[in-house]
Amino acid sequence: MKKIFKYGLMTLLVTTFSSCESFLEEKVVSGVSYDFFETKTGIETAVNGAYTTMRWYVGGERYYCLTEYGVDYVWEGADGGKKDAFNKYSAQMNSGEGLLYEWWENNYQGINRINTALMYLPKVKDMTDALKKEREGELRFMRGYFYFDLVQHFGSIPLVIEGNVTEIVTDFSRASVAEIYNAIIEDLKFAYDALPDVAQQSQRGRATKWAACNLLAKVYLTRGSAVSDQRGQQSSDMENALSYAKAVIESGKFSLEPDYKTTFNQNLQKTSSETIFAIEFTKEV
Repeated sequence: MKKIFKYGLMTLLVTTFSSCESFLEEKVVSGVSYDFFETKTGIETAVNGAYTTMRWYVGGERYYCLTEYGVDYVWEGADGGKKDAFNKYSAQMNSGEGLLYEWWENNYQGINRINTALMYLPKVKDMTDALKKEREGELRFMRGYFYFDLVQHFGSIPLVIEGNVTEIVTDFSRASVAEIYNAIIEDLKFAYDALPDVAQQSQRGRATKWAACNLLAKVYLTRGSAVSDQRGQQSSDMENALSYAKAVIESGKFSLEPDYKTTFNQNLQKTSSETIFAIEFTKEV
């Protein structure tokens, strides 16, 4: 009887362990591999994903805090918990301010998405070369946009321009400010040549030739206006800033609104003749 019980127990244990092993085996029933980005649908999804990171700026009033407060363009309103820190340079504006970390995190998230898309874009077979070039222009416009904001506020920062989906990297060296500006200009010049010569694309919110041109003028002006900072400024920076700014003005695609308040009217911004580039919110993205 004891032997029967012992053998019965052993059989039960073997069966139980076998069942556990089977139960613990993971079976992937859904999911998308990186091969998805080698298709037109996949790369379009990747480009749209990069655009969505630009919404962080304008989804609230963060952009005013981070880019306009502290100068005479915009003055604080009645709302906003960050107004004293960023408009009056109070002690609250320090490295512990969470908004600065969120900004850093969002921009590098966008840059990472862009680099991944650029890495897979040449492998896409069901997309024309002309459309590939246009999408590359959009991606590089956004990368230049993100790095321009980062370098102005943080100075020497990591310059990451290669895609990576296989290796975990936890240590990044900082590039010089001059290197960052050179990379920004290179990206925006490519975008200027690659993007459509229109005021707004039919799919509103996509970057255009003139969005890149406008940003190039600002980048050259910012780099060239440095007095003591070493930004890699060149003697031709001011001339280039003037040239790209004039190109936007003389394109005939934009003009100043008769009433300045129009540019702040949300119902009129989409049709405003002053809008060169706008970040859109749609259900599809």
